[in-house]
Amino acid sequence: MATTFGDLTQTLVKKLRGEDDEEELLIDYVELNINNLTLRMPHQVFIDGQFVDAEGGKCYNSINPTDGSVICRVSLAQVADVDKAVAAAKEAFETGEWGRMNPRDRGRLIY
Repeated sequence: MATTFGDLTQTLVKKLRGEDDEEELLIDYVELNINNLTLRMPHQVFIDGQFVDAEGGKCYNSINPTDGSVICRVSLAQVADVDKAVAAAKEAFETGEWGRMNPRDRGRLIY
């Protein structure tokens, strides 16, 4: 069975949080029906292992380039959101598994 984007998202977030249980994460998805497929995509910003609304709740339209229609509204990250994300990434790199891994092993995982 092919892995769905939702399955991937659930697995990644659980791994980041150190959770292995079967409880489904609560993620606010945008659901779209396109070409007989149902797509579920998170529309919030991803900071420190969690999907959260952008600071101040601002959003913007994601536009379909083929016809100019609005696909969905997604969170518009503010400077404070970027600062939080950078701080979380720095902390994860400095104290987490990825930062302790040697570059060769990191490369193997990426490619």
